Amino acid sequence: MADENPKRQVAVKVRIKDILDGRYVKEEGWEPNYVELPDGRKCSRANIIGVIIEKPEATEVNYDHLTIDDGTGSILIRTFDQTHFLEGKSIGDIVLVVGRPREYLGTKYIMPEIVRKIENRKWVEVRKLELEEIAKKHPRKEKQEEKPEEPPEPAAEEEVVTEEVVVEDRKEEDKDIGEELPKNPYEEIIQMIRDLDRGDGADIEEITATAKVPNADTIIESLLREGEIFEIRPGRLKVLE
Repeated sequence: MADENPKRQVAVKVRIKDILDGRYVKEEGWEPNYVELPDGRKCSRANIIGVIIEKPEATEVNYDHLTIDDGTGSILIRTFDQTHFLEGKSIGDIVLVVGRPREYLGTKYIMPEIVRKIENRKWVEVRKLELEEIAKKHPRKEKQEEKPEEPPEPAAEEEVVTEEVVVEDRKEEDKDIGEELPKNPYEEIIQMIRDLDRGDGADIEEITATAKVPNADTIIESLLREGEIFEIRPGRLKVLE
């Protein structure tokens, strides 16, 4: 018989991406539902720090939620009729959210128990370091890909041709010796964000329009996923420092 007074589950410090990539599991009886994280841990209560990127006005009919982003992804915080969670919170605020992951029609969200505004940005850096340590102890379980079969060894004549190609490649490499190495495009984008940020973030459109690196949009998306930068509000980027 299941325990009718189960112990309160520990709130797991976790990235939003791990919640979104995890598998939602429904339990029976008094056992809590949970998300099986990519690293194998079970998360029935989540502890997340993120920036509010969307929040309806108090006069709107759907004044029952907000959306936060931690640089790895964004997730809906559904308060339903508990609107006190939204009071005193604005777009751009950093908040600590503790709550239970839920899933509806394939979309994950958080039912909050705590939504607390964080005034000191140092806690963002502290959380980043905490998550890095957790990732070392609990690495993500990636799917193992089957190794492709090794091709048969080439015939003697083919080997001669291959050697000639290698020699030509080396000649081309010798020509490049002494030439200036290109700058890291990721570092250039990060520096642009710093230069354009006047306190309220740097405009994404301005960055992509003036960036002298190819695929600026793709680089920005990658930096957002890695948590190097975040959207302080839609369309405005800041470097996490």
